[in-house]
Amino acid sequence: MDEGWLRLYTLRLNGTIAGVMYGFVVDKKFFFYQHGYDEAYARYSTGLVVMAWSIRAAIEEGVREFDMLYGHESYKSLWAREQRPLTRLQLFPPRVTGTLLRKQVETRQALRVIVHQLGLKARA
Repeated sequence: MDEGWLRLYTLRLNGTIAGVMYGFVVDKKFFFYQHGYDEAYARYSTGLVVMAWSIRAAIEEGVREFDMLYGHESYKSLWAREQRPLTRLQLFPPRVTGTLLRKQVETRQALRVIVHQLGLKARA
């Protein structure tokens, strides 16, 4: 099914891909999904340039909202003044397996908080 939702942006410098970004547009709303850049061009802020160009392209396309989705990355504060609160609802079966799964999820979340507080990088 071809809905035309995908948006893919590529920044090239001297013929070399220096940054990329992709997201989806649905109902005049851009959902920023992922971007990256070549570390060799980091001093040129290629990640920010790709973001700026994608925001500009979205505006020119008539998009009314650019949603950066979940995350507390510092670059997002350069583009937005407000954040929307998010709520997470987790449901588990009312059996022993559900209780074990819930404890596993809670433990993983607690470890992520500790890793973040210690300034370490966590694996996916």
